[in-house]
Amino acid sequence: MIFERLKQDLTRWEGIRYEKYKCSSNLWTIGIGHMIRDDEQELLNREKPLKNHEVMHIFEKDLNNAIEDTKKFIDPNEVEPEAFEICVHLCFWIGLPRLLGFKKCRAALKDKDYVLAAEELLDSKMGKSDVRGLVNRITELSARMRDI
Repeated sequence: MIFERLKQDLTRWEGIRYEKYKCSSNLWTIGIGHMIRDDEQELLNREKPLKNHEVMHIFEKDLNNAIEDTKKFIDPNEVEPEAFEICVHLCFWIGLPRLLGFKKCRAALKDKDYVLAAEELLDSKMGKSDVRGLVNRITELSARMRDI
């Protein structure tokens, strides 16, 4: 896994927002795709934009959580580093509960069948969505998985 590439990829897809906004799921979000939790009232009530170092602190914490959560989906020692990186990207984006729903992809990863894992990403609800942004992102991740 290349940590810096992962950070750049997530930043490219999520964007950086210094003020809270409602995401496409109608949830309060800030920074680089950080969903504001109920116990983060200071972020929800904040009137001034975050500073860049605050955004990066939240992002790195979220990314480290996604890495740890992804280890609950697949053992990083069982797959190629780039496959694990793609899984971390997915976990950061959709969360562990939804990632655990990718059962056929997970089985393909355990078999080191990266082409089938890529196909399973495209065969998911996100891959078949009519929301262009979802399809574009899952298609890019699938293509990277296929090339492993």
